[in-house]
Amino acid sequence: MSEPQSPSSPASGSGTPQPAPDVALQQAPLANTPKVTIKVRRDGPLLITGPVRIVDPQGGEWQIPDGPNVALCRCGHSAQRPFCDGRHRELKFAADDRAPTSPAPAPATSASPSSSSPGPNPR
Repeated sequence: MSEPQSPSSPASGSGTPQPAPDVALQQAPLANTPKVTIKVRRDGPLLITGPVRIVDPQGGEWQIPDGPNVALCRCGHSAQRPFCDGRHRELKFAADDRAPTSPAPAPATSASPSSSSPGPNPR
């Protein structure tokens, strides 16, 4: 009887385990990789500049359109998802996300150990 192969099992008897696609992406070396920039556009898509691969959950890869940038849909209504087709303009999509300008405050700590644990619901 043969056991079912997991995503990290040898693919075709090569003897070398192949990592699952998500793991392979996480383990990619970054030392000599060109810089990628993702710009959040006001009321529009995510604009990616630099070499990228866009893959689906099963590891299938989309063809990247020619040009220096790739625009990814943020409104959710593009007919060409994950790519932007400009539909956000028709829909008057509004999003003006900004990066934080100061560090996030430290989590509050309690001097009393009993106040940190949840008690019974008073309802």
